[in-house]
Amino acid sequence: DDGSFAIENNQVSYDSTTQDSTPIRDHLMQISPDGSSITVHGNAWRAMPLTTPLLASELGDFVVSFDFVMREVGDFIHICFEDNLEHGDYDDPTDNEYDPKRCFELNDYDPSTNAVAFRSYMPGIGEPHRYVANLSKLFERFNEFKYFAIVADSDAGDKSGGEFTISNIHITTSLTSCLKDVGFSFQVSDCTTENFLAKIGERMVDANCPGAQDPLLELMALFDATQEMEVYKEIEHICKSSYESAEYDFAKTISSETQLVREFIDGGTALNYESDSEGSSLAKDGAGIGFSDEFASTHILTWPKHHALDQCDIGAAMCCWVDSRSDTELVDNTDVCYVNMKSSRRSAHVADGYSIYGDSSEGAVNCHGFAWGTDNGSISSALKGNALFKVGFMDNLFKGLKGNVEQVPGAPMCGCMDRMPVVTKAGCTEVTDSSSVVDVTFNAAIGVFNAKFTVGTIEYNDCGDLKDHYKSLAVEDHNRDFMDSRIVGDGGCHGAINDFLADKGLVKAE
Repeated sequence: DDGSFAIENNQVSYDSTTQDSTPIRDHLMQISPDGSSITVHGNAWRAMPLTTPLLASELGDFVVSFDFVMREVGDFIHICFEDNLEHGDYDDPTDNEYDPKRCFELNDYDPSTNAVAFRSYMPGIGEPHRYVANLSKLFERFNEFKYFAIVADSDAGDKSGGEFTISNIHITTSLTSCLKDVGFSFQVSDCTTENFLAKIGERMVDANCPGAQDPLLELMALFDATQEMEVYKEIEHICKSSYESAEYDFAKTISSETQLVREFIDGGTALNYESDSEGSSLAKDGAGIGFSDEFASTHILTWPKHHALDQCDIGAAMCCWVDSRSDTELVDNTDVCYVNMKSSRRSAHVADGYSIYGDSSEGAVNCHGFAWGTDNGSISSALKGNALFKVGFMDNLFKGLKGNVEQVPGAPMCGCMDRMPVVTKAGCTEVTDSSSVVDVTFNAAIGVFNAKFTVGTIEYNDCGDLKDHYKSLAVEDHNRDFMDSRIVGDGGCHGAINDFLADKGLVKAE
């Protein structure tokens, strides 16, 4: 809480000396001068004893929070709040009087499953994350906190791989909500987790809440959460639910055949196959697209349920076309490097396989994408359906009867970046609504939040190059790196192809 406790920098091997890098004096974890952070390089299975062990009765709620950032990958990382030096007897009382599950897994690049740690959010390289966990809800048969332990497993080579820092470790023994009996409301222009937490912090100041006035801990108590990700999911749910009253399902307007949009995204339906030069009419076939466009500036267009659009983890998607059904030739704006059909197997209708291009022999290809970032409650995320509609249906197919159709073989026509071909370039459309607001109210009588969205002016703009635009968003470094691997730039195909083929023991000749 507001006090402190001491952990002596007396590093001992945790679990066994065969796992740890010894002699310890040559492989010390680095403690900052003020004692607020620990940096670990390479392999280390290390524990430090508390100067005075803390009994479970003293720890109360035993809510632990700390900051974490990984700079280099090892095998796996655990942080442990231990009553002993055992790490993995799988809750065998004959080996250990207490439940051995005392660790949290912060990252795991080892293919083996580790069953002795609670699974937590796993940030990417360079992504800072604050962990919060109510250990009183998770730990069983726990009598006292005797050791703070860290497992940095890195068995490859000389065991020097891997680097991370843990800092600002804090224990809260009494977690109570200051705002649970206080009705309040606030307004945000963008319902992101960061903005929501900031407003909770302001309400805590207004209510003269005691202590450090930590909005994340306040919501841990208010939501009766066990880990911080539960709080973030609650915030996301509150924000996303506010948009429902403004939603419009364009897929139902485009066609009475509800599967048409889903099949079109996979490169199917008459919209893809028919040709106006052979007597078909895009003006007629796509009339529902034109009607839906009347709602594109006043409503949130729903994101279709489709395997190629499910779990776009980096917050970006792209469409690629290889033909035009109109009399106008397709504008060639990119080269295809390769298609990994394992990632797009439901579109490719094969379990695995790949196609290698990279020498501009694939013919004309046009790719165009959009990005919304990784906060799923934000207005940018809410408007991703609008972006898909404009890019995949209106601007590149129906508007001016442009007619872009058909997908790169083995990939969907539109999809999350990991399911799309690796290419050299892609155009970009940005959707914004800078004048919308979300009004959030907490009803203390029943202990629930509700939120109301008021739409502003939805605008569409060209944002140049998709990769450059994505990097301008507030996204983590590992997501930027992933985008670099999907849109590789002029001359980047050869390296991208050989990076892909390396796992298969193959090399593409110059």
